[in-house]
Amino acid sequence: MYSESDFETFSRKILSSARQRAEERVKKARADAERKLEKARKEASGLYEKLLEETKNEFHSLREEELAGIESEVARKRHALFADLKTQLLEEVQRDLEERFEEIAVCFLRWLAERFDDGELTLYEKLQADGIEKFRLRRVPQKEIRFWKGSVVVEFTPVSIMEEFSAMIEEEISRRIGG
Repeated sequence: MYSESDFETFSRKILSSARQRAEERVKKARADAERKLEKARKEASGLYEKLLEETKNEFHSLREEELAGIESEVARKRHALFADLKTQLLEEVQRDLEERFEEIAVCFLRWLAERFDDGELTLYEKLQADGIEKFRLRRVPQKEIRFWKGSVVVEFTPVSIMEEFSAMIEEEISRRIGG
């Protein structure tokens, strides 16, 4: 039969073997847990990077949309401002032409007198210039000059000047104010 010492030796071997298997299982479980943990970390890191990239892309997209909206609004306001400024400047040019009509008209009358020997002339009543006596004159209270000779008809008024030169005036205004 077996002695008590044999039983203890047997018991120690079994305990030792069980402990060794338990330690191996714990080691294996730890290794599996570490692998799974590392895999989870990598997946989490990848997911984080993906979400970060998506968030960055969305942010850039929203920023671009916002900037485009702002640029559009600025362009609209700038266009409106320049249109208003052009209108104001054209009105100011029109007023200046009205105010300085007599000065400008004298130059025009000299030009007519140099180029034509006769004709009909409708003339603003306050205008005087050398050389216009050779034309048949008719004085009117409006700021205007109208000349006729055969098929030649020339009109000189603040409105006709604006009509004649409005495109050039607007182009110059646009060039100077950038609109």
